[in-house]
Amino acid sequence: MRKADFRPDRVGAYFRAEWAALLAVAASGLIYNIGLLAGPLFEGRMAGRLIDVLNGRAGFADMAALVAIYALITAVVQGARYVKRFYVRRFANGPKKVLYLGMNPGPFGMAQTGVPFGEVAAVRLWMGISACIGQPPAMHPKRPVQGFNCPRSEVSGRRLWGLLEELYGTAEAFFADSYVANYCPLIWMSETGSNITPTQLPKEQAAQ
Repeated sequence: MRKADFRPDRVGAYFRAEWAALLAVAASGLIYNIGLLAGPLFEGRMAGRLIDVLNGRAGFADMAALVAIYALITAVVQGARYVKRFYVRRFANGPKKVLYLGMNPGPFGMAQTGVPFGEVAAVRLWMGISACIGQPPAMHPKRPVQGFNCPRSEVSGRRLWGLLEELYGTAEAFFADSYVANYCPLIWMSETGSNITPTQLPKEQAAQ
């Protein structure tokens, strides 16, 4: 899309301008999550094949072929993971004059999208970032990781990115000399699911 045709006030303009990047992120997200499912399967098969080799029921060539397939899948998954780090690669490259620093992820923001203050709508529509987000093995029952399908809104993210959109117009204009990050990448939640900031942690936990 030519710059003269770009309409920052139209949501569709962002999709047309960044269609290639969106397609790459979506495809890489699918590959990454499928690869995560395939990993344990191949690890189990390799363990079984190793037992067969030790007991003389299979040869080392069979084991080597399985290992090669596993290595290939791992390489593809890690390549997809590299593509998924779209926010950092797209907006953190180059020197910045201003760094906006938050504390730690919120349950409906960065915990869902991987982007600081990651209000789903702002990340998808204003930044042009979208991907399939895998679920961790352990989740808070009241705050499941739903990725870009999360129906809840991150209030602080909506306010922050909404203000920056009003001030700068486009994400490219803002990130040209500014960046947003959290100084702590970990999220803590109470039994009720409310967010716990690093300053609210008990002293013994903070010391760890």
